[in-house]
Amino acid sequence: ARDGRDDRIAVRFATGRERLLLLAGAVGGTLAVGGLFTAVPVLSWNPWPDAYIFVGTLVAMIAQARGLVEFWFAWLLVDLVGVPLAFSSGLAFSGLVYVLYFVLVLWGLRSWWLRTRTLDAAAGAEPTAPVPVTDLAAREGAAQ
Repeated sequence: ARDGRDDRIAVRFATGRERLLLLAGAVGGTLAVGGLFTAVPVLSWNPWPDAYIFVGTLVAMIAQARGLVEFWFAWLLVDLVGVPLAFSSGLAFSGLVYVLYFVLVLWGLRSWWLRTRTLDAAAGAEPTAPVPVTDLAAREGAAQ
């Protein structure tokens, strides 16, 4: 960073407060967007699942931008609705895309989860230290 600060995003688990805020945002946002989609039917042919997917995607993106491992769980929850909705709506290609995302999410979740523990486990400490996102690829390459 130009001001001398380290602006790298660290991969970490959310605090209890952050989890509560993400959950409240997901529930409140889904209710608000679902209500809007219901009030203005031209916006969505399936208001509540669409609202859930839309808001869940926003929650996942916010959590990802903060480097929170929980963002992977948000994506899993979106995929759990998106996959069946796509197939039941006759959108097989979209359903297959969501299935692919689901597999990638499981892979990414495992990777981030393990990375939050790698350094601390090697040092014999409790897993508390965040792993900077910018260092993940370098560490993965060094570990192989």
